[in-house]
Amino acid sequence: MARLADPLVRSKLLQAAEDIFAAEGVERAHVEAIANQAGVSKGAFYNHFASKDDAFRELAEGLIAKLGALITWPMMEREAPSMGIFFEQCLRTDVRIFEFIWDNRGFMRVVLEGGRSPSFVHLLDEFAEHSRRLVIEHLEYGKAAGFFRADLDVSMAATFVSGGYDRLARSVVRMGDRPNFVDLLGAVQQHVLHGIACPKHAVSSGVSL
Repeated sequence: MARLADPLVRSKLLQAAEDIFAAEGVERAHVEAIANQAGVSKGAFYNHFASKDDAFRELAEGLIAKLGALITWPMMEREAPSMGIFFEQCLRTDVRIFEFIWDNRGFMRVVLEGGRSPSFVHLLDEFAEHSRRLVIEHLEYGKAAGFFRADLDVSMAATFVSGGYDRLARSVVRMGDRPNFVDLLGAVQQHVLHGIACPKHAVSSGVSL
């Protein structure tokens, strides 16, 4: 009787690949190591993926898609809230994003480095541009609501804000201990959102989560 294929092989391979990539990067990772950790043969790996690059691309695209879903902000569809609620929502969203980054920090660190391979740098560049466009939407929303300065150059501000969060993410994935994200991101918010706030709003929003 023919042996039934294990329906979980693909997920086992992806988990093993994520662990190996996190430890070694794409260029130094070996298919044999991935297959061995998954408890399958090298041939079984090639039944599911054309190459280790193919497996990394699937993992990276999945991670970026999940992160992108967290960054998309439903409040943009609703009527402008008060300044306090607006800042609170911004902070809650930031905390969710960075908790996800922390929980996936091993593989996230490799993705942020372009897989430690020039073949994958474009994935990060595309995500960075996606993030910048979303920041533009959020800043335009806040500016139209009167929360931010009327003379705010939204495009320029978005470039600096998204770049700053990118650097923060790169720092977080290398931390040895989990930071208090409410405190960390609340401090960031004081410097970023309050720094560009309309003068009448340029005070602490007193957000507490």
